[in-house]
Amino acid sequence: MLITANSMALLTMVLTLVVGGVLAPVVSRIDLYAPYWCAVVLLVIAGTLIFASEIPPLARHTESPVEESRSRFRLMLLDLKEGVDALRSSRGLRLAFGQVSIAVLVLFNLYALAPAYVSKVIGIAAQDTYVILGPATAGAILSAVLLGQFMSHIDRSRLLAGSLVANGVTLLALAAVPQAMHSFPDLQVHNRITGATFSLLLGVEFGAILIPAITYLMESTSDAIRGRVFALLYMVINGVSAVPVLVAAALADNIGTAQVLGGLGVLLLGGGVGVIAGGMHAPVPRTESKQSGTGSPIHPRQGPE
Repeated sequence: MLITANSMALLTMVLTLVVGGVLAPVVSRIDLYAPYWCAVVLLVIAGTLIFASEIPPLARHTESPVEESRSRFRLMLLDLKEGVDALRSSRGLRLAFGQVSIAVLVLFNLYALAPAYVSKVIGIAAQDTYVILGPATAGAILSAVLLGQFMSHIDRSRLLAGSLVANGVTLLALAAVPQAMHSFPDLQVHNRITGATFSLLLGVEFGAILIPAITYLMESTSDAIRGRVFALLYMVINGVSAVPVLVAAALADNIGTAQVLGGLGVLLLGGGVGVIAGGMHAPVPRTESKQSGTGSPIHPRQGPE
């Protein structure tokens, strides 16, 4: 059930990205500010739907606002500390945590570098980012559908390690092959197809990394600590998402877009080889009692050691 739920979550996220990443350049040809006005309309619709939803009211507290804010701040720090302690206690959790962060990093790098890649490497207009973003989105959707149906028959540890290695190799190919084809004029007409093919593979591999890793995090933590681990995860993801804007784009301007993608591919390939060399075993389901309370002891289900 967790695999199916995470597959649906990935589908939702990817479909949202495809609307912004693929359709925005097309809409901008009508008017430069049209994508922003579309975003405003969508936000208004979302806010209206939330306002119209029946949300159960929370019980009001009579504590002092100052004391309440101090208490919440202490609880937040304590929750983050417990999440860190849970990761430190299990090598399997650390690996899954890192793989989710890597998958998000690859996704945002692909979207950030897409305009420069299609214009400088493939040799088409920067607005035509749909050439690589469209297939990548289709690949992620395909991965979510396939994993939701057949994940129970696949060894997760091999899938995670293999996906990292495959992602690294595909990024290297995405960076090197279209650029190498510039040396052969007769092959340049196939640059679009080549880039789209490798982008499709990247999308499939993205889902193969993200879905099993998130499911592993859910299955390997108790009810009491799961929320703390995911709070820490989303905090890291928010930080990781800034890397493409602050670092990757600047590096692409200085050393080249293909070189940045190739370097990221080498890092992923090395990480996958390291996971295989270190060994990683799929979690064994076990029954665990629910815990309550912020200060409750941490009992994440033991991952592979």
